[in-house]
Amino acid sequence: MTEVGSTDAEAGALITTQLTGVIRLAGSGVRTAPSAVHDLRVTLKRLRAWVRLLRPAVQASVDPKLLDQRFADIGRSLSVARDEQVLSNTLRRLQSRARGKDVRRIEAWRDQLAASPRAEIPWDRVRAELAVSAQMLHGVYSRGGRPPFDQLA
Repeated sequence: MTEVGSTDAEAGALITTQLTGVIRLAGSGVRTAPSAVHDLRVTLKRLRAWVRLLRPAVQASVDPKLLDQRFADIGRSLSVARDEQVLSNTLRRLQSRARGKDVRRIEAWRDQLAASPRAEIPWDRVRAELAVSAQMLHGVYSRGGRPPFDQLA
């Protein structure tokens, strides 16, 4: 891991790498992967942490609070789908260990969850928000031909 005070190129690469990872995860292939929503949310949280850590360099070109809020909103738009995944997995594990009446109760909960409408993941919106965020960050890295991370030293 690169620490604050590293070279400009290394520091600039940290946020770029995280954002690239988020955009890749939000691509069309992840919709069927069970862990995709979780991985996307984790990567967004990591990206938010880097934006906060590198605030002095980022704030010269873009409002870090606005960027942080954008990433938080994207993550929040995925939270219901993630909650459904966790609940389903938890019920499955509980059912495998349950006995007697508890098995039937858990089966009923699983059936109810399966019959309820699934939270739709707004993939188009997620990709659009990420694209706008990337454009906002582009100014951070393109000013003067290199990222302005020397302000962190």
